[in-house]
Amino acid sequence: MTQSLLAHLQHGLVRIATISPRVLASPPAQPRRASVALILRIRPAAEDEVWLRSKWRNGEALEEDAHLFPSMMQQDANGTMSTEARLRHFFTLPWVQRGTPELLFIKRAVRMNDNWSSHVAFPGGRRDEEDENGLYTAMRETWEEVGIDLAEKDFLHVGHLEDREITSSLGKRLLMILSPHVFVQLSPFSPPPSLQPSEVATVLWVPLSRLFTPTPAWGTIHLDIARHTPRHSLLRRFLRLVVGRMTFRCILLPNAPTAMTLIDAAEVLPDVPVPAAPVDDDDDVTKLLTQAERQYVAEHTEPLQLWGLTLGMTLDFLAHMATYQMHQAPEEALTMRALRRVLSHTPSSWLLGSPQRSLLARKAPSIVEVFPRFSYPDINFWIWVFGWRYRAIQRKWEQSMGTEMERRAHWSGLALAAFYSCVRRALILTTLLRCLGLASLLSPTVLPTPTNAEGLWVHPVKRARHTVQSMSIEDMVTLVTGSGYGHGPCVGNIQAIPSIDFPGLCLQDGPASLRGVDYLTAFPPGITVVGTFSKELMRRRGTAMQRARKDHTAINWSFDDFDYANAQKVASYSDVAMVFVTSFSGEGYGSVPVVKPVDTAANIGDRNNLALWNGGEKLIKEVAAVNNNTIVVIHAEWIEHPNVTAVPWAHMPGSESGTAVENVLYGEYNPSGRLPYTNAKKRSDYPADVLYNADVPHPQSNFTEGLFVDYRHFDAQPTEPRFEFGFGLSYTHFHYAALDVECLGEYGPDWNHKWGHHAAPHGLPSWLFEDAVRVSFTVRNTGAKDRREVPQVYLGFPPHSGEPPKVLRAFDRVWIPRNHTVHIHHILSYYDLSVWNETHQQWRRSPGPYEIFVGASSRDIRLRHSFL
Repeated sequence: MTQSLLAHLQHGLVRIATISPRVLASPPAQPRRASVALILRIRPAAEDEVWLRSKWRNGEALEEDAHLFPSMMQQDANGTMSTEARLRHFFTLPWVQRGTPELLFIKRAVRMNDNWSSHVAFPGGRRDEEDENGLYTAMRETWEEVGIDLAEKDFLHVGHLEDREITSSLGKRLLMILSPHVFVQLSPFSPPPSLQPSEVATVLWVPLSRLFTPTPAWGTIHLDIARHTPRHSLLRRFLRLVVGRMTFRCILLPNAPTAMTLIDAAEVLPDVPVPAAPVDDDDDVTKLLTQAERQYVAEHTEPLQLWGLTLGMTLDFLAHMATYQMHQAPEEALTMRALRRVLSHTPSSWLLGSPQRSLLARKAPSIVEVFPRFSYPDINFWIWVFGWRYRAIQRKWEQSMGTEMERRAHWSGLALAAFYSCVRRALILTTLLRCLGLASLLSPTVLPTPTNAEGLWVHPVKRARHTVQSMSIEDMVTLVTGSGYGHGPCVGNIQAIPSIDFPGLCLQDGPASLRGVDYLTAFPPGITVVGTFSKELMRRRGTAMQRARKDHTAINWSFDDFDYANAQKVASYSDVAMVFVTSFSGEGYGSVPVVKPVDTAANIGDRNNLALWNGGEKLIKEVAAVNNNTIVVIHAEWIEHPNVTAVPWAHMPGSESGTAVENVLYGEYNPSGRLPYTNAKKRSDYPADVLYNADVPHPQSNFTEGLFVDYRHFDAQPTEPRFEFGFGLSYTHFHYAALDVECLGEYGPDWNHKWGHHAAPHGLPSWLFEDAVRVSFTVRNTGAKDRREVPQVYLGFPPHSGEPPKVLRAFDRVWIPRNHTVHIHHILSYYDLSVWNETHQQWRRSPGPYEIFVGASSRDIRLRHSFL
């Protein structure tokens, strides 16, 4: 197979070198041009690499070994060797015949507002005014982007493929003319690349056998065409509504790069640190990957997608490798059949009605491979209807092949123009039909509720109805009412109903996972070192002790909750005093030992206060009185004490609670947790209080606070909390900027008309959960440490909607290296923007302006933006 592939590669390169390509002149209205470099090499086989390296030193070979390296042979007896002669000599070398042909690709760096961001491409770029020609542009851009000097004698410029027109998404506007140039590396060893981080993320050599094969790994890419239009919200919504998505064919390539930038390598390789500071294009930030690292990246990342313009140029190059003689060698005939299988079901075949085995598909595969489909079937249908002009151009093209007319006309440009003309006509007609209401097949559907008893729900609904009909009123009440530990094995229970064979439910267990542990063998809630029988745990304890000795860390303790004198003694000669306190939310059984003083939290039954247990509040005050660096793990009234310098809020501790607190206090881990509730300064600040004494056996709560609970209540009242909802500290600082709110939905700023005069069904319509607004902003780590931030997005409803001042709608936990900026996007649906209207019985939009708040907590708002 390798010999056959090399034969076809030689055939294709000779064709490119001997056939003059078509050169397109730039129109006066659009003079911009660009060039790219298709670089091929032959990677020596493993058995050849050792002896080749022994004869190849510092890019030079001995005179007696020059015949092994074509880059050392520049002339024959009659003068300079022709490109064709050098190619034929190159493919006769033994190490070439046993080698593997590969093609160089790059993955573009991630850049904002760049249509080529993260794309798989060939090195190249736009032509500068001082560039002599397109060849010079390709060589200059390759040197700037990947550090490969194509002017060296190790590279041979074979020729270039036909110029290509780069147009806008719908082919209406010419952007530039592109010239693809083909190079062959004559030496067995490639120079190490040096990447420009602002342009290139990775470099990879792809075996040609993965492309010139009957079974390439085909995939699809879905493109939102509205993203590639001018920044006008109405135009974007219109295109997204009419066009939907475009689907392109792509070839999946293994992501096994030869070189990466240090930033990209740090994201996928476990042992690569992130660069300490922002890098310039002149800095050397390239990491050359070993074979093991390449395999690791390929196994832990998604395949790369070769599509669009780069796929078209790749297929045009492969078309030169195929032969069309009637009598071919067996392996050549096999390759021809394979190529026809690859191109037998091209997009032009199933979209524009082209013959599947047309000569055009073999001569110019990029023209038939890069055509997209659309997500709406009616658009595809009308493109096929209007495709008669494209099919006529294709027939004329095939009739002109082999004649002088083939070279005169720019057939590929005519075919592309005809295709996009079909697209524009189809879009216009589809828009008119939809305005007349003839596109009902594309209207959103309402999800059926289980009560419809259709499909898989038939048997469950029937069984549920039978069960309910056989239940008494008492059974129904029991099924939906919880009971305490006296009516079951657990702390909270749903009692059993024997009449319907319902065994009951256990809603809350005790700390040992079982309420009653008599005659049971269960692990205790607190695990000790001996209980684990783990030598590894003991070894890690010894390691921690050694570290404490090197850090000059000495730990003193006082475990008695009520021995305040000893606690003060220990704290007085310590640099840092950590006080651990707790308070359960449930019943106070055993909260105070009998031999100790009566605690203010002691009670039998439900709690009657918010105080800490076991004298915790007094213990904190006693310790803080003698140590000015007291750290308390939780909070209460002692927070006002000036000597309390930090409050790590540990919540429910687990087996690694001590390790977690240590890592945070020593700065090894950034405490990126956020409070999911508000801490008030006074008990009276909360919107509701505990009912301590009831005059009736079964008191009733009317929930008069409504929606104004927690932070919503504090925002609505002039009440300053101690720690607000979403609050949390960090060891670094973050800067928020560039807030952008973009309306995405197709129903405009008012979607109430979508309901009509009908109340909301049991199963809400699917359109209510479609994308309505995109919130975008940036967060930059301006501190000195790599840390995580939790940006929060709050929504403010119109003032007269009756809603709280703002409600949390989105958040994320984002890793941000120091001096780096991360772009964050959140999507809000129509449901997120709606308010329940009791009169209409619908989720509706409130009249008036909405407001987006972005910040680090419910009170720490950094950005805000109003929209209609």
